[in-house]
Amino acid sequence: MNNIPKYTTFEEKSNHFNIIRIDTIKDFQNIYEEHRQSQGIYRGIESSSFKIFSSKQRVLFEETRNQDFLSLCKSNRCIQEYFKLGKIPKTDLSYYSLLQHYGKPTPLIDFTRNFSKALFFSLENIDTPTSTTDISKGDIDNYFSIFFIPNSDLDLLDISEQFEGAVQINELSNKLFKGYEDYSEESILQNTEESVRELTREVFLLESHSRYQSFIDIRNNSRIIMQEGVFICNNYREDNLKPLEESLKLFLKEESEQNKYSVWDEMDPNRPDVQEKIQEYEHYIDNVKASQERLCNNIITSYEINKSLICEIRTFADIPEKELMYLDIEKVLEG
Repeated sequence: MNNIPKYTTFEEKSNHFNIIRIDTIKDFQNIYEEHRQSQGIYRGIESSSFKIFSSKQRVLFEETRNQDFLSLCKSNRCIQEYFKLGKIPKTDLSYYSLLQHYGKPTPLIDFTRNFSKALFFSLENIDTPTSTTDISKGDIDNYFSIFFIPNSDLDLLDISEQFEGAVQINELSNKLFKGYEDYSEESILQNTEESVRELTREVFLLESHSRYQSFIDIRNNSRIIMQEGVFICNNYREDNLKPLEESLKLFLKEESEQNKYSVWDEMDPNRPDVQEKIQEYEHYIDNVKASQERLCNNIITSYEINKSLICEIRTFADIPEKELMYLDIEKVLEG
């Protein structure tokens, strides 16, 4: 972790987050009750100094050899059979979900729909402070964080329409090409995936939904189910090492700076169909600009919780057990 950039002060961190400091157990209880019913998605980390990097980015910072686990999934006979029998679509995002929950580097970043489960991850590797532990207010290393993106802002990261469109394209392509000598469902799916990839933005929300489960299925292991997991994919500039909180402000920037000129402006503006297309494009650009403005206002709230409260938090909060979060059915059955 030594090579991975961190925040040194809350002032620095506040450039990218809406910071809410929690230094009393009453303040924490208020937040806990507010989020007892999920209000969005959450991510817990053990130190407030940590930036939100994907596991793929952390490997690049450490300059260690980044093994191509994606290719391994595609070539491994056992994994291929597992996906086949489980009717799991063999797409990159489905593979990434599997890899993510076995600790392999991917561009996915874990979030959960459950505040208490985010709290579990914050506290998982933190020792309960003793009465002699010196935890002073203000030092960023003396706090842990729970990040929160409200449901009202998740539309900024939603690309479910592209995924649903992929399902339709895939179904149509299978009908058209079935019967050809070189036809296979896997090749059709691969071509559909490549087409969709070209249209997919670099930062997006990824969660399970029946509407596009035949194209992407991230619920392919017990951990994501038990952890109520969702992902945000940060592929901004591929190997650009911007943390999520910065990538959110950048991935729409170029698109939002475009003027409203389009190929339709070169056609006869008196034609009703051309007028309609010009208006549609202008409306699209206006929406992109509005989205960019919202993203630049920091959509992530970071609850900065003083570690001196950990003992009391563990006493009253309904924090799930490790056995639940990392369910191992074989161990359960062995007793």
